[in-house]
Amino acid sequence: MLSKLKTVVTLVVFLSLVLIFFDASLNKEVFSEKYGLNPSSVVSLFAVAEVFFNLGVYLMLRGSGVFKIRLRDLLRFRLDNAHFSTGTFTTGFVMNRLSASVPWIYVLGLGWRKLPATLLGLIILELLVVLILTLGVFEFTRGYVYKKS
Repeated sequence: MLSKLKTVVTLVVFLSLVLIFFDASLNKEVFSEKYGLNPSSVVSLFAVAEVFFNLGVYLMLRGSGVFKIRLRDLLRFRLDNAHFSTGTFTTGFVMNRLSASVPWIYVLGLGWRKLPATLLGLIILELLVVLILTLGVFEFTRGYVYKKS
């Protein structure tokens, strides 16, 4: 449920920023003055964050050993052979969570006075969903490691 909510919020906020970007694409100075953001840096930051987000997912899968588990066991949530406490998993998780939040913190930090209230609310909601998902994974990992030992 939270994953679907995060996806919807991300799409709405990203589409809002894209519409704002195209609205002011003819005159970048107007965009910068109106919203306090440089369009090129915002788009570049989101593109780089997407690469690191997916790299984090890959590192989490590689570090947990999920690639070595049979598909049948994954579908039945039999994760006895998975290792969620490895350094590779933790590195991928931190990279994934930072890349999910840093672009929004940048937009929020530089444009919080000039962005519309609805967009600010959606960005804050996005950051809250990222935080809730982060805490959920930490609880799952902690419980899984405790159960395994």
